[in-house]
Amino acid sequence: MTNKHLVLVKKHFLPILNTFPFPHTLIILIIFVFPLVSANYYYDTSTAGTSSSSANVVALLIWKASLESKSQLVLSSWKNTSASPCHWDFIHCDSPGRVTEMNMPNNSISGILNLYFSSFSNLRKINLSNKSLYGTLPANIFNLLKLSYLDLGYNDFSGMIPPEIGFLKNLEYLLIDHTRFSGFLPQELGMLESLLMLRVQATNLTGTISASIGPIPWEIWSLTHLMDVDLRINSCWSNTKFYWKFQQVVLFDSFQNSLTGEIPASIGDSGNLLFLSLCGNRLSGSIPSSIEISMQNNRFIGGILRSLKNCTKLSRVRLDNNKLSGKISKAFVK
Repeated sequence: MTNKHLVLVKKHFLPILNTFPFPHTLIILIIFVFPLVSANYYYDTSTAGTSSSSANVVALLIWKASLESKSQLVLSSWKNTSASPCHWDFIHCDSPGRVTEMNMPNNSISGILNLYFSSFSNLRKINLSNKSLYGTLPANIFNLLKLSYLDLGYNDFSGMIPPEIGFLKNLEYLLIDHTRFSGFLPQELGMLESLLMLRVQATNLTGTISASIGPIPWEIWSLTHLMDVDLRINSCWSNTKFYWKFQQVVLFDSFQNSLTGEIPASIGDSGNLLFLSLCGNRLSGSIPSSIEISMQNNRFIGGILRSLKNCTKLSRVRLDNNKLSGKISKAFVK
């Protein structure tokens, strides 16, 4: 093996290989890496396209080797005889042959996500939802500056969501729901100015409420381009005041989060809002008009607003388990 052959392995993959016990590392080198470098798939700046594809192949094969045996069967098309992963299952490339998508939802893959993402500088979409992936996220995933779609939902990922997530400036869709992430949502989420969808429902967010930002950072409320916000069932967010600055939001679901305070009047200015769920919180004060209202299990008092009858597109109202009074008919009969 020449010095050039060694550069690819030494520069790009030793950090990952070092995470495995020695016997596993040796097996990976013999089965996956040595055949590739012996076939002249090495890092060379004069052949950037070839070296990029080679780096992608090695990175993916090393990750495959770390997964459980049943998971490796799902990835049977990932073979060390390939110079490029563009024809592999779940991998999509652009016309120059650069990997742009890893689209792998609903597959029986179990293991740690110790993929060397720094080899995939053109990656725009990652969908790894509905698997049995666990452990913390690799730090190099936040080097994917072109990434616009990240779905890690319905996995067993743990640890905190690091502030480096703010580096993903082009991110439009962030789905980390039904995972075991803990701690606070980092305020750096407010740096994702292109974000359209945020789903963090049913996670293990825990900890003491911060007086300054709380587990729901103020910066999230200022993401004016958000259209789909799902924060359900993160009950640790008790005593977090309800703010509203969204301008484009269509769906907002904050079921069972113990939000407090009044519903901001500005919510009535959200012309695109189609669904609003605030049930299972501790909200108080008056109720503004909306298209679909789901506000049961709160502490609202007084009468039901008669102005509800003016909401001609209103399809459903749920106000049960509050302290409201009066006759329902007067609110809905003109």
